[in-house]
Amino acid sequence: MKIELKNNILQLRGISFADTDAVFAYFHTAKKKRYEYYQTNRVSINNRIIHGNHMLQEQDTVRIFLAMEEDTIEPWYEDLEILFEDELFCIVNKPANLLVHSDGIEHAHTVCNLVKAHYLLEGHNTCVRPLHRLDYETSGALIFCKVPFLQPLLDAMLKNKQIYREYEAFARGYIAQKHCTITRGIARDRHDARKMRISEHGKSARTDVFVKQNFMDFTWIRCRLYTGRTHQIRVHLAAIQHPLLSDPLYGIRDSRCPRLALHACRVSIPHPLSNDMLRVECPLPQDLRQLLD
Repeated sequence: MKIELKNNILQLRGISFADTDAVFAYFHTAKKKRYEYYQTNRVSINNRIIHGNHMLQEQDTVRIFLAMEEDTIEPWYEDLEILFEDELFCIVNKPANLLVHSDGIEHAHTVCNLVKAHYLLEGHNTCVRPLHRLDYETSGALIFCKVPFLQPLLDAMLKNKQIYREYEAFARGYIAQKHCTITRGIARDRHDARKMRISEHGKSARTDVFVKQNFMDFTWIRCRLYTGRTHQIRVHLAAIQHPLLSDPLYGIRDSRCPRLALHACRVSIPHPLSNDMLRVECPLPQDLRQLLD
């Protein structure tokens, strides 16, 4: 099946689904939203508007006229590095010490505000939707979805471990094993709402850890996430007695590192429109690179 997006119209050819409801199911569209598309003349087969589920043949062309969605995010006009952008994705380099989105207190100075400004400057009339989040002190690659209709599909891909995220970090101590896999469950800490903890009854989590270089009393590592639990890398590394440098929750501050030593260095996404594997790199920033000197 070939999927194209142009002028806010999603077009499908080479149909492999029995009917239009199956098309919506593929995109993980909620039933209520599906009904709205039918009732507002936003679905056509071979240029003929339909108002409900309809059988399909392979040679049919299905078009979905995407509804416009708005948000109330205010633009913040400051520098933001764009790592990759196309009609579906905007992948940015999140600065350290910045919220991804509002926490209910800070509304004007977040990565979402920066992305909103970028969209307006580029003439993109779309709402700001991060696909995942990074902790306040963490820097690196952060994925935004520019097409709200396709976000449920991307959410499902993330949940089904089709989207991979890799991190570089610096951990306390000398890690002798060149590669290890940590699969311990993670749950909320009952005694401190800010923290997570290892728990046999927690949510499943897997982190692959690869040693890049050993130093006297810390180790430069690369981590690959297969799940996206809150503080996953931080909790897993602390569990093997190698907390990240300057981790204020699971370790201690280190004078050599001005903030949590964690950076999102790479994302890999099977692109829903091109069917190609999209890989985007984000180099280690200077505040962490100085640890290598």
